[in-house]
Amino acid sequence: KDWLHLRMEHLAALETKDDDSVEETFWASYITNKEIANDAIKIAVSSSDTVVIVPDEATRQEAIKKFNIRENKERILTIFEAKGIEWKTVVLYHMLKSNESYFLDMIEGRGIKSTIHRMCFNKYYVSCTRSLSTFVVIEDGTNPTVLAKVLTELAFISEKAQVELYLSVESTYEGWVDEGRKLQDAGQLDAARNAFLN
Repeated sequence: KDWLHLRMEHLAALETKDDDSVEETFWASYITNKEIANDAIKIAVSSSDTVVIVPDEATRQEAIKKFNIRENKERILTIFEAKGIEWKTVVLYHMLKSNESYFLDMIEGRGIKSTIHRMCFNKYYVSCTRSLSTFVVIEDGTNPTVLAKVLTELAFISEKAQVELYLSVESTYEGWVDEGRKLQDAGQLDAARNAFLN
């Protein structure tokens, strides 16, 4: 079975489960279509258990402008702001594209022992490990060789309808309060304030 069918079966089982009958599963997927990416980012920034992680401040500003994010801008964090915090779902935006040449070097066997290459890989690794259950990688315009080698085992989201299978669209008051406390404890005061206001 393909990833989509497995994910749909898993979600159906979770809806009908009694406490421990279905284990949580880790899901990973990727998006390259700009229109689908737009939907995914908009859902992600409006959910209390999801965050968007970007490599740096410039990419955050690019994402805010590109996806026309007017509310919940604080739900887009740099990797350095997200380090040490975990969410149920994480959306990674341009984590590969931002260091594309270094990833291409590593794929081709160059720079494997260099500090800068190691730092690029570590940033990607840290961003992936912020997720407790699901992560979605959004990469548009990234080198096809990098995508093929790094994202080969991830499910490809090719339709808008699939986005909601991977990203939670429901948020409760309690979820936002919990998110605000977690961010406050991590020193992310602007993001915490935003969560409390939701």
